[in-house]
Amino acid sequence: MSNHHVALIYGMILASASGENGVDDKALATINTVCTYLPIFEDFNRKEMDEISASCVEILTTENGIELIFSMVEEMLPENLYETFYALAVEIICVHSTATQEELKLLEIIRHRFNIDRLIAAAIERGAKARYFPPHALETAVS
Repeated sequence: MSNHHVALIYGMILASASGENGVDDKALATINTVCTYLPIFEDFNRKEMDEISASCVEILTTENGIELIFSMVEEMLPENLYETFYALAVEIICVHSTATQEELKLLEIIRHRFNIDRLIAAAIERGAKARYFPPHALETAVS
């Protein structure tokens, strides 16, 4: 199992867990699709998905679970994949066509924690909005 795959999946699970629906079927289906089709996951063994997801959820239920996830991600993920980590978190948050205050706060924490340039973050968010939201919802969906 590759550490960068684990870190990216942890980010998507974290993004899903931060919403009011939690880690639901729609988010899990999107995570599975991402892990099937994105080139970053071309060498990922999908048989490990359930184990990785379960370990992330277990960590999140512990005291300071979010902080522990972030620390693990910092250890596992090369710096050149920080923007990918952010993009995948945004992707999962957009699945439900709304962004809660908790989800927006999580994105802000990720931006600061992983030094994501605000303009790059805005471009990532705008791309996700274009894929998931009708034109009239673009202004209010994600930060």
